[in-house]
Amino acid sequence: MTGKAGVAAAKPDRNVGVEARKTYAARLDDGFIEKYLSGMAILDIGYKGYEDDVVPIVPQAIGIDVDYPGYDGRRLPFPDQSQDAVFSSHCLEHVEDAQAALSEWFRVLKINGFLVLCVPHKHLYERKSSPPSIWNPDHRRFYTPATLLVDVEGALEPNTYRLRHLTDNDAGYDYSIPPDQHPAGCYEIELVIQRIQQPAWQLVAGAQIDAPPAAPSAAPSGLNCRMTPGLPTAGDDGAFHCSIVDRSTSRRIRALMLNASNTLQVGVSAVGARVWRRLVAGRHS
Repeated sequence: MTGKAGVAAAKPDRNVGVEARKTYAARLDDGFIEKYLSGMAILDIGYKGYEDDVVPIVPQAIGIDVDYPGYDGRRLPFPDQSQDAVFSSHCLEHVEDAQAALSEWFRVLKINGFLVLCVPHKHLYERKSSPPSIWNPDHRRFYTPATLLVDVEGALEPNTYRLRHLTDNDAGYDYSIPPDQHPAGCYEIELVIQRIQQPAWQLVAGAQIDAPPAAPSAAPSGLNCRMTPGLPTAGDDGAFHCSIVDRSTSRRIRALMLNASNTLQVGVSAVGARVWRRLVAGRHS
């Protein structure tokens, strides 16, 4: 059986995992499965979920769960670059180290292969700010599209992949159901990345700054905030000079000085950026 023959053999009522099942027929109709899951070598990670009678996402896929021979829950028993696609639905949020899992799933992808991920949407499924989950205590983290991309970027080297698909799947979602009742419909994020051949060149490193200038001792009069000196951290692209705590909102704003021309980047929000510009200009907010 070829990959395309496997997809052709997939029936709309195929008994895949509970969440994937909700839009399976639609994904067959719109070409999503043929586009991303038509290779011969495909893994479906965590395909069983909480049911024993389900099958992998397409007929030619191998279902991987904790009882798969040679799988210890961390390292897949497959060679590097051996798979055309890796599919995982509503599994990543259960994994203790999400970035390690993403790195491992990516390891077995061939060049031009696809990593297809679906995770519950924080704003549609959880509907609360932070764990624990009301509906599944085994959820280790809550995802939005942005935080899912943070884990992807933390796990994979730059220019080894490209983002091909990212969407909120709320098909049939009932927005009238309040947060104290289990949601109905689809409530997930769909993400597809494609592995590419990493180019020979590397990203250009940022400018080095030997020592940060002294931070202001206080904010300009009339601003409801205070400023605290800070030192560069390993996660910053430049020097971390100060943090601004807006006492009216209890938000901490990090300002990064990227070069000697005082070009600034604020790493929290556009609102924070506006506050910082006002501070630099010496204006009242």
